[in-house]
Amino acid sequence: MSLVTRKLSDHGTDDPLVARVVFQWLEILPWFVLSEARQNSFHETLLLKVMPRLICARDATDKLKAGLQDIHENSPTAPKPDALQQLATTFIVEAQQGLEEFAAVFGFLLGRKAPDRNYAALAKWAEKWFGAEDRLCIRLKFANANVIKRLADLRARLARGGKLNITPGGTLAEATWGLAGEPAVSLAPYLESLTTQVVPFIEETITAALHHLPIHGPITLQEIPEVERAKVAPVRFRVMTQANDGELVPAGKVTKDGNVVPELQRMLQQGRGKPIIASRFKGEWFVATGSKMYHSARWQNFHDFLGFYIKEVLHGEWANLELKKPREERHPLMVWYEDVTRFSNAHLEQGTHAPMTSLVAAYLGLAYNLYLISHNNGKVHEALVRRLKQKDQFLGAYHEAAVTGLMIRAGFDIELEDESDITSSHCEFTATHRESGQRLSVEAKMRQVKPSDQPKPPQIRWLLGAALKKKANHPRLVFIEVNDETTPPDAQKKLLLDLLATVRGKEANLLIDGQPAPSAYLVVINNPPATVDRPYAPAYMFEGFKIPDYRVEGTYLSLREALAARAKHRAMFALHQSLRDFIQIPATFDGETLAFSMPLSRGRLLLGRRYCIETPDGEVRGELVHAQVLVNDKTAWCCLREKDHDQMVFVPLTDQELKAYHESPRTFFGREEPKTKIDSPLEFYDSILKRYRHNSKDALLGLLGQMGSQDLEELKALSQEHLAEVFAERTTEAIIAQTGLGKVDKGAAPPQV
Repeated sequence: MSLVTRKLSDHGTDDPLVARVVFQWLEILPWFVLSEARQNSFHETLLLKVMPRLICARDATDKLKAGLQDIHENSPTAPKPDALQQLATTFIVEAQQGLEEFAAVFGFLLGRKAPDRNYAALAKWAEKWFGAEDRLCIRLKFANANVIKRLADLRARLARGGKLNITPGGTLAEATWGLAGEPAVSLAPYLESLTTQVVPFIEETITAALHHLPIHGPITLQEIPEVERAKVAPVRFRVMTQANDGELVPAGKVTKDGNVVPELQRMLQQGRGKPIIASRFKGEWFVATGSKMYHSARWQNFHDFLGFYIKEVLHGEWANLELKKPREERHPLMVWYEDVTRFSNAHLEQGTHAPMTSLVAAYLGLAYNLYLISHNNGKVHEALVRRLKQKDQFLGAYHEAAVTGLMIRAGFDIELEDESDITSSHCEFTATHRESGQRLSVEAKMRQVKPSDQPKPPQIRWLLGAALKKKANHPRLVFIEVNDETTPPDAQKKLLLDLLATVRGKEANLLIDGQPAPSAYLVVINNPPATVDRPYAPAYMFEGFKIPDYRVEGTYLSLREALAARAKHRAMFALHQSLRDFIQIPATFDGETLAFSMPLSRGRLLLGRRYCIETPDGEVRGELVHAQVLVNDKTAWCCLREKDHDQMVFVPLTDQELKAYHESPRTFFGREEPKTKIDSPLEFYDSILKRYRHNSKDALLGLLGQMGSQDLEELKALSQEHLAEVFAERTTEAIIAQTGLGKVDKGAAPPQV
């Protein structure tokens, strides 16, 4: 019987044990050629048998440590000796049973009947098949030594009636344990053994076994240094591949059909936050958030999951009670839900997908932003949930969630302010840009419009003033949602420019508490949650309030000035680039395009694969080495190589393929293709720096000499890194002079994304 939609566990990927024992393998295993049935058995063993045992063992050690601390502090609630013994026994039994359950995975991975629950027999089995020097054999032999062997021995002797004694000592380091009649040993190493011994043993034996499996592409399993592991998903290993420049980069994901989704394609859908962690087995999607796991056979795509998730966060009973009220008394979110559901069902009855209109994007967007907050921060703040449920605070909370999700997708870590601190006003949260380390105090404001209000030109000056009154510990970033649905999409540029002009006019005389207003980055948005009929066309403009080198209009005087401004405002440049790239709500779990997630009418065209293509002149066979889509002709130009001989063919594209191409043109042929169009001098500079940044100092000096540089002696004193930047800058300036590539606009983002 299929499992219903439900929460699977209160432990999610922010729990290191869950991340390392279960979820890193959901990302890694699809890269290896393994039948679906064997993958399912592997994941099921880890998820439903091993992980629950180890979590119980870990909980027992946590309680045991807390109990010992109470004893050391003479707490009146300190546990009795019998309670300590019971906790220690639980730890031993659960940890050992988890390890016994784990022994079954090697038969699933390697497709050979393997001994069950006995590591000594498993080590001999591995030696027989792979040799005594094989890494799997060596790692399995480790199970017969040290802490893991000790746990097995203790459990066996407890089962035969042995009694466990614990001596608390004066500190945790002095605590000892042992069987009655035997010398006691230090307890502390065993309390940490899940992290230091058991989990690493599980990881290292799996990776050793994976070396015996064929793979879908050239990949490397890279160990992440402990200091670099993300708090929200502290996995130890990641799959990397070699980029065109020789650097190791994330390899992307493998779909259920065995096709590779390049990391760029996944990132363009999901942004720079924590990737969606989901896996399908036994006909169900298993999805992890930061603190919980869910699964269901009902979800066909990520939007289905979001529809479930928003009810989970806001508690379904509250929603049901709201839906029973008359429409005019109902909470706005439930009005949205009713309208979006009716709109979607009408399209389903016609056999079509509902388009992403303004209200559909607002409802799904709220669900997605709540998911992003939970997935990246561990949970949704209860204060935000309460505000979302209050009719008079709903739109403000909705906008705050939207801003938080936007920052997460742009590559920022979010630190919420203390809502219980009522001694002073403060911004919504602190956002730290991971790449630059720049920190921003973020405030979100939304213009409120009552249905009874007469239409009038929107104003945002008072919203900016209210935002600037908030206490800020870092440079300020203020988001203002204009929420004007009377302006048609093609007139939004003028609307936002006019609003920014009024704000700019207040720079000199705006006072906050009698003092000149502080400076702030400003993002003005018009993305009203209007109706299911209004097109989804969000508009954004960036401005520096009292920040002269960060304006929506104008140009920098030189490339160097533009580079200096970008370095100074690096976090904001990353934010506006995110709004160019990551504006859609993902529709699929694995990063596949929506078009290609549907049943395919024929096989895909993928670089590196071999094909036999029928042409009027006969069959053409070979490996697809180059390809380009000709959109107007609805065809793909393909170069097939056979024995160093290239042949060109044109392949007609289906409507499904054209839709997939428009969703992700740079990854249509299964690999990340370099961007072919340079839109600005900064993009050209970046492309040159990326290409030459690893050249030696001598090579760079030679190139600069060929360009006619007269300051080679001074350049010799520069570091290789700085020299590469000088070369990229001068090359770009030369191209600007020769081609008129253009000056660098100060505008941080296009007016409409």
